[in-house]
Amino acid sequence: MKNFLLAIAILSTSLAHGQKKKPAKVIPPPPIVRTEKEPPPPPSLAIEDSSKKCFVHVSEVPKDSMVAVTENLLEYFPSGSNARMVITTYQYDPKLKKQLNGSDEMLAQSQQLQFIEGKYTIEKGILTMIPYKKDKFDTRRFKLVNKPKTQTVINLKDEQNHLYKKGNCIEPMISL
Repeated sequence: MKNFLLAIAILSTSLAHGQKKKPAKVIPPPPIVRTEKEPPPPPSLAIEDSSKKCFVHVSEVPKDSMVAVTENLLEYFPSGSNARMVITTYQYDPKLKKQLNGSDEMLAQSQQLQFIEGKYTIEKGILTMIPYKKDKFDTRRFKLVNKPKTQTVINLKDEQNHLYKKGNCIEPMISL
């Protein structure tokens, strides 16, 4: 009987080890599909120059031995009603500029920039720039000068008859 009890104990201990866990199912990766077409390039975040119009008027006035320069830039978006006027002023010495013209050195002057944000309307060939801060800045009017037989704007003329020519728009700068 001893041997019988020993056999049952050995048999019961060998069967009572617990359940085995089933292995977790692993999802196979998706198959790689090769296409002959290249994906399209990501859209550019920069605003294209064709979507905005920029016109510049530069005036130089001699004062004593210096020359004062004022650049007026009018920038507007034909697809909306936003407009911006950027007035840049600086001074330089013409004699010093002549000396540095042939050398590798550069003339660096301090500039003052004034941004006037606003909206615009175009009626009967007149572009009216209305600033958001009407108490600080005046409303400006510009006559549109178009190419003959087309609606393409070549130049603008302001109230003082200054000619604004097509120019480069100000690009955003990132400083590191």
